[in-house]
Amino acid sequence: MKVLTALLIILLTAGLIGGTVWLMVSLTVAAWLEVMIGVVGFVLATVVNLALYWFLWPRPEPSDEEDD
Repeated sequence: MKVLTALLIILLTAGLIGGTVWLMVSLTVAAWLEVMIGVVGFVLATVVNLALYWFLWPRPEPSDEEDD
């Protein structure tokens, strides 16, 4: 599961950042709008990575024993 999660994080990040850069280069818009597109792409990639990590990365099971 860790390998799948790592691959998804890498591929989705590359796709989102690449798509953001492509959108910024292909559109002829004002500079402030390009900055907003870049920020939204960065935030979206970060949220997707955090969601993948949170839901797919295996977590150790909590033990019922108390450490005394």
